[in-house]
Amino acid sequence: MTRSNPRVQPPTAKVWRLYRFYDTDSALLYIGQTGREPLARLIEHLHEQGWAGEIARWEVDPRVWHSEDEMLAAEEAAIRAERPRHNWQHNEGNPHRVYVPKVGSYRHPGRRPATTASRLSPRWRRRRNWAAGFAGVWVAVTLLTWWADTTVAVNAPGRTYPIAGLLAGALIPTWRIRRQRDRRAAVAVITVACTLLWLATG
Repeated sequence: MTRSNPRVQPPTAKVWRLYRFYDTDSALLYIGQTGREPLARLIEHLHEQGWAGEIARWEVDPRVWHSEDEMLAAEEAAIRAERPRHNWQHNEGNPHRVYVPKVGSYRHPGRRPATTASRLSPRWRRRRNWAAGFAGVWVAVTLLTWWADTTVAVNAPGRTYPIAGLLAGALIPTWRIRRQRDRRAAVAVITVACTLLWLATG
C-alpha cells in the first residue's frame, strides 16, 4: 500500500474564463477572456486601456472552459449577443461601439519579457564572438601603436600599425592552448608570419 505525499499537489488543468466590465450605470463596457487569473487581466486593462477610467465594477463568469477554442467561441457569441461598448472585434453590428486606442503597456513584475531566440548555433555564436573580439583588438592596437609612434616621433612605416594590431589579435587566443610547447609554437609561427608580412609589404 503506497502512501501519498500531502505536500505534492497534482497538476491542475488549465481553464479559461470570461469577464465583463461595467460603468457606473451598469452599461456593459467590455467582454474579455483569459486563461490566467482574471485579476491579472483587470490590472493590465487598468494600465493599458484608454477607457479604463469608465470601469466601475467587473464580474467573472462562473462558467469555465477547458479549451481555448471553446473559450474563443463563447467570447465571440457573448460579444455579438450583448454588444459591449469597447469590444471592436466581433462587434460590427453594434452602432454604439467606440474604439479607444491603448495608452500604454503593462508587464507583470514577476514576468520576464519575451526574448527572441538567436538563430545561430552555439558554434557559430562562438565564432562570431571571436571575430568581434579579434576586430576590436586589431583596431585598438593599431590606434595605440599609431598614437605611440606620433607621440615619440619614431616615424615607423605606415604598414606597421595594422600589422602590429594583427599580431596582437592573433596572439591573444594562444593563451587558451593548454600545452606550453604548443603555445610557444603557435606564438612563434604567428610572430614569424607577421614579420614576413611586414617585410613583404615594404
